[in-house]
Amino acid sequence: MENNTNKTQVKTKSEIFGNVFVKALAYLLAFLLTFSVVKLAHSNSSSPATATGTQSGSAVNGQSTPQQGNNTQQSNNNASASPNGDTNTPAAGGGSESKNAGAEGQASKSTEEIVKLYNDSVNRVKGEASSITRNYKHMESLPEYLELPSAIQSIGSAAMDQFVKGTDEPQSWSSPDEIKTIFPVSGEDYSSHLTADMVKNASCAEDNGAYKVSIELQNDAITSPQKGEGYAGVFNTVTASTFSDINIPTVTFQTVDVNGINGAIECTIDKNSGRVTEIIFKNTDVLHLGVKVAISNMNVQFALAVEENYTIAY
Repeated sequence: MENNTNKTQVKTKSEIFGNVFVKALAYLLAFLLTFSVVKLAHSNSSSPATATGTQSGSAVNGQSTPQQGNNTQQSNNNASASPNGDTNTPAAGGGSESKNAGAEGQASKSTEEIVKLYNDSVNRVKGEASSITRNYKHMESLPEYLELPSAIQSIGSAAMDQFVKGTDEPQSWSSPDEIKTIFPVSGEDYSSHLTADMVKNASCAEDNGAYKVSIELQNDAITSPQKGEGYAGVFNTVTASTFSDINIPTVTFQTVDVNGINGAIECTIDKNSGRVTEIIFKNTDVLHLGVKVAISNMNVQFALAVEENYTIAY
């Protein structure tokens, strides 16, 4: 009788361990799948054959994801960001200012004038550039935003560190279709729908016949913006619809919220021609995901920071 009891206890422990292990494995697979989708969405901007669809909107199952109210707080240079997303995004336009008026060597322009100068110049790239060269693309997972089920926190963090890799190898594209696909906003004829109320700080300096423009954006006021809106109208971003098109057995993305933060642009504009000759894009996508894998539910949060540098020839 005692032997039977021991066998039952061993079997029960084995079943419990097996269930916990399977659930942890399911979480890990779902997380890695989730992160793969996000990385692929950014990587597709380097592949003209597939990049056109990477920003096809913000709808999940055809509907726009509502604003959650608790947006991720701006972290200037990754210094003061709140990792849990429960922060107050600065009111759009509330902190907007131009730092350049009256300074020696600087063009005296308001924020509105700088935004117009930038939009007018960058929106000519896709129609007039003979080639673009991406000098580098840096990608980084920000650990302060990482939230995973405890079963995979450690291995998931390590996996991301290995998985997120950019490139320092320059790449050039010269066909109109390639330029349209690679250069922000991917797949569109335009490159910017930036508005003055999205800007936190802006400056414009004159240097050797060129304008040096620097723009720091507010955190996006829109959660999961549709293509052409908010950050999705300025950068190559991950959008919620990226997940709605996934069809993998046992995996369902039930909720997808994307918040754009830490947006910044630095560019050089030739004063005579009004053309952008060099530009740096910086932005971070913070993703809050509800994922169902098999019969298990998991909540995931992570942030992917991207910086790209381009030179443009005409």
